[in-house]
Amino acid sequence: MSSRSALRQSPARRRGWLSACCIVLVSAALAQARGARFSVIDLGRASATSGPLPVAINDLDQVIAFGGSGGGARLWLPQPSYGMPAGWSTLSAPPGWTVTASAINNHGHVGGTYSTGTGLDFGSAIWLPTPAFGRPAGWSTIAADGGHAAAINNRAQIAGHYHWTEQAYVWLPEPAYGLPPGQHRLDTQGWGFGLGINDVGAATGHSFGFPTTEPFLWLPEPMYGRPAGTHLLGIMSGDTETQGDDINIAGQVVGSSRHTPSSITFTRAFIWLPQPAYGLPAGYHDLGGYDPAVFHEVTARAVNDLGQIVGRRNLGNNALNAWLWEPGVGMQDLNALIDPASGWVLRSAIDINENGTILGEGRFNGEDRIFLLVIPEPTVIAPLLLALAALRTPRRRP
Repeated sequence: MSSRSALRQSPARRRGWLSACCIVLVSAALAQARGARFSVIDLGRASATSGPLPVAINDLDQVIAFGGSGGGARLWLPQPSYGMPAGWSTLSAPPGWTVTASAINNHGHVGGTYSTGTGLDFGSAIWLPTPAFGRPAGWSTIAADGGHAAAINNRAQIAGHYHWTEQAYVWLPEPAYGLPPGQHRLDTQGWGFGLGINDVGAATGHSFGFPTTEPFLWLPEPMYGRPAGTHLLGIMSGDTETQGDDINIAGQVVGSSRHTPSSITFTRAFIWLPQPAYGLPAGYHDLGGYDPAVFHEVTARAVNDLGQIVGRRNLGNNALNAWLWEPGVGMQDLNALIDPASGWVLRSAIDINENGTILGEGRFNGEDRIFLLVIPEPTVIAPLLLALAALRTPRRRP
């Protein structure tokens, strides 16, 4: 079909044709960008004596972490926001509380854990920069469940673990999917741990034991060609246990799968596809980078909506390296993508946002530091992505 005849088609088909053109151009531009060096941003240690553990990044490059000197939840801002200065700040807890943080969304909402130190009064919590959902700004409890809020999406919906009954849960701040607000425990046919949730409410994690440990996919509504409810995904072929850690908008799950043929446990990273994608069939796919003769642990931590995945490899003797997997490219050692004279050794990639910015831990001139790794983009990519988003936005009829 010629471009002229294509443009004579219906508006929906014309938008589809133009979207395909944008995708091709974006792919070409990204391929060009991969030839450039990535930029490393040093977030420091966040304190004079010991630094926190970074856990998540949102699309505004805001980073959440916990621990470090003084403990608690820490927030790093690239520019002043929420009445806080740029750099590291502590998310102050109510008197008598101790808190940790696990996840952050694009509105600055943070999921985590609280404890009052009184009996069984500890569990899942949320931090809000401004009042929302009938809650005040700051920390408030989701439930005294003995568990934790592990992941949060841009609707402030949370996936986590309800400890008292060892169940995964999804928490809704307001009614959605025909469900009331509050905590909804998931039937995973075993001890359930919710670890990831996407922006359409699909959640993942793993069901532990009874008789196997395997990922689950919970759907609030029919999607990805599956009905609503909990779906166990099975174990990756050749392994004894498989765990789902994150999920993107396409319902693609990433995580780690293990087997222990002797005294050593071997771990490999995977992506599970609900439908064919990236030239691959539906189901489990080993992400590679695994050589049991050299090292025996490759773990995947996070995936974004473009299918970019990050994690780390254990090379033995406490030698770690961070990696990025991209569709059509495969696994890349992040250390090979930065200036070798930079002084950095990138040891673990922890999270990746929708812009491709990677959060991780490494060593700079021998000192443990937190880093952001920025993927270089040709200037053509931003307008192409904006055009693609506009083309994919349904137009309302008058």
